[in-house]
Amino acid sequence: MLLIDNAVVEQVLTMEGCIESQEEALKGLLTGDAINRPRFDLYVPTGRPGAFFRSGNMEGAIASTGIYAIRLKSDVITWPRDEEGRWTEDKYCVAPAPTAAWCCCSPAATASRWRS
Repeated sequence: MLLIDNAVVEQVLTMEGCIESQEEALKGLLTGDAINRPRFDLYVPTGRPGAFFRSGNMEGAIASTGIYAIRLKSDVITWPRDEEGRWTEDKYCVAPAPTAAWCCCSPAATASRWRS
């Protein structure tokens, strides 16, 4: 298992590589080779009125590559109103936080065990 944070992502991933990976994953969704679970957010009240801790995660896998990935993130969120009474969303990233932006890539040998 490989755990990477935002600092590692900036060092090892390129925009070109990310786009290619997304294209492969989206093609896999069409053929049944890939699967994903859309983002899920969990809201937990904080001690501050109107502020919530929000934990978000999403995951997916591509069978032919043996890769499974999950992204975990967290922030504190509020919904203040502007001068005209409209809601706005303010997000404050919790940093450093152990769940700030983890990505888990499972090696092919491990992936083949969960497929069988």
